[in-house]
Amino acid sequence: MGDWLKRMSAVAAGRILAWLIISILTTTSLGISFFSTWDYLRTAPWPILFLSLFGLLVAFSIVILFGLIFVSSPIQDGTFGSKYLLWYKLPIRKVSWKFDQFLGGGSGQGQPVLIYSFQPQFKVNWGKGISPKATYIECETTGARQDVLLSPIDQYVKADAVEYIPRGGWFNCQVYFGGITKEAFLQTWDGFKFVFEYNNKSFSREFSRRELEEWIERFWLYSNRRAQPKGRIKSS
Repeated sequence: MGDWLKRMSAVAAGRILAWLIISILTTTSLGISFFSTWDYLRTAPWPILFLSLFGLLVAFSIVILFGLIFVSSPIQDGTFGSKYLLWYKLPIRKVSWKFDQFLGGGSGQGQPVLIYSFQPQFKVNWGKGISPKATYIECETTGARQDVLLSPIDQYVKADAVEYIPRGGWFNCQVYFGGITKEAFLQTWDGFKFVFEYNNKSFSREFSRRELEEWIERFWLYSNRRAQPKGRIKSS
């Protein structure tokens, strides 16, 4: 315990202290407010009690509704996924992940989509960094499995060849498929699980066939969208 306190920086200690003070004050204020409201409602006439419960239900429903809309709506036009992917970027995690454009593809001029790569990014948020052990994707349906290469420097290597990944920067991962059609891709990767093993921990995420198909469809629509109308400048 003593060694841990000695290694803690003044900034980190200040943040923890501020968090504790804010948490105590917030919890105390909410507790006082809750008990005061509860004492009032216990002796209030039934119409007020009914309206209070109805208002609480409406407020809760609105929060849930807007939460669902936020999660299900796309971030923007193009190859991005749903906003729930932002959950993986939160810095409360030891390792954050960018899955916004988890597949790399090419299309245009009405041509079908060709899938070139699986390409997430990751960042170590806190601690001394990590030592990758193994990184791969595998498909339970087809039995396919392929290593995910990491780029700790300006080249891609297998995870077991990486000694150390420091915190604070975004690093690339990649599985190269070579530019294959949607049909060939889904025949091999009928949905897959991404696994990232480091230190004595493991992170995994499932990519369903439906999610892959939706990404390919979004990418095709974005790549073959109608061009933005342009104005015209007066001739001199």
